Amino acid sequence: MFVGTIKLSDNTMMFRLEDYKLTISNTEGQYAGWKDIKAIINNGWIKLEDFSRNVIYAYIEEIVYLNFYEYRCNLQFYVIDWYRKDKKNTLEFDHIWVKSDCLDYYFRGDDKYKSDISNLINSWNGKVNKDEILERNNVEIDIFNQKLTVDFKTMIQGSDKPFPYDVRNVMVFRVQKTSDQELLYNIVQMAKTFFKFVTVNSKADIINPVMIGCGDDINNYNTMLYIKPDNVEYINPNRCLKYDDTESGLTKLLTMIGQNEICFRSLFPYSVNEITYVDIMNICAAFELQFDVSVIHNYKYKEQEKVKKKMIKILEDSKETQFSDAEKMYFNEIIDGMKHVKEILKKRIDIVLKEFIQIYGEKNVQYDFEEDYVNMPERIKNSRNALDHGNVEYKFERNMYWDVELLRAMVYMLILKTSGVSDENKLFNSIKKLSKNPI
Repeated sequence: MFVGTIKLSDNTMMFRLEDYKLTISNTEGQYAGWKDIKAIINNGWIKLEDFSRNVIYAYIEEIVYLNFYEYRCNLQFYVIDWYRKDKKNTLEFDHIWVKSDCLDYYFRGDDKYKSDISNLINSWNGKVNKDEILERNNVEIDIFNQKLTVDFKTMIQGSDKPFPYDVRNVMVFRVQKTSDQELLYNIVQMAKTFFKFVTVNSKADIINPVMIGCGDDINNYNTMLYIKPDNVEYINPNRCLKYDDTESGLTKLLTMIGQNEICFRSLFPYSVNEITYVDIMNICAAFELQFDVSVIHNYKYKEQEKVKKKMIKILEDSKETQFSDAEKMYFNEIIDGMKHVKEILKKRIDIVLKEFIQIYGEKNVQYDFEEDYVNMPERIKNSRNALDHGNVEYKFERNMYWDVELLRAMVYMLILKTSGVSDENKLFNSIKKLSKNPI
């Protein structure tokens, strides 16, 4: 818990930060209103200093009026820049160290990871490392108006658990020295989204705290970021993608994540335990977007486009003679809608399914996803349309829910191919993680 005072207009108020809740309270004879609270927030951020002279940078999710005397700010995350006698609190950093269980699953079985564990434990016990140190390529991306370098490293800490060491994979982001809070927020969110992607789970999370500082020596860091945990669900290690299978696409993949070019809001299962109507709608939305990104530029439905242009021309030629001035307003709206009509969902799925089968194999699709995969495009189309149009009489059958998982695997294939993963064996390995039999 952190306690201190904060200046609001001409009033000095008390604050208490605990469990991602920042409570601002009136002091005797001094009151603050909504305008006063909002005035000290800068683009979602608020800066505080507690009684121990620690500086806190908090990112506010929402503000709640509790009563005449108190307001509560719900926080998404906050940064603690611990007080040091010999140094001013500046939030200056050029390295961000992010840990997650997801990373340990991502590198499970990786040769460098196993080598690092051995070398780190030997070094911890004062032994000289004689084994060859394996190197891993870093990833360089241009994102957030920065040249960002991403390293995947292994770190060791003492542990009070039965095993005396806590060995972790860590994702290290290197930037030009800065105090930019917004950059910090964007990078941590990008890392979190990456973890969700490789685990195929929207509830994947990071391990608090995230260490922030300057230089490679994490032991000298005095700044820590705490991000509000999600309602974490069980992460199945067997469903986690592997570094070796995705390495060739990491640069483009992280760029796509940072630039919000993947429909993550709709990509992941609503629950790890069940498939719902929501999943049908969501995965169709994710597929449509990814099709536009990965396929549409290389393929157009010439026949459909020809018919569409012919229909539009016939209607536009009749506009002046067949429609009144009052009707022309509606005419323009309808024509505009026709011009933006996309290929029907079934055709799009047919195209991608054909490519999916080439990579995965017909027998494997039948065994790992569903026997009757050939009729999946038609079923998905009918299911989506029934939900979209509120058809309460439409009967959903059990295999329609397995259709969702097959379509999700197809979206993953498109994303990975677009990111630069071209090796069909590696694509197969990654897609396999989304099947009924992920091992």
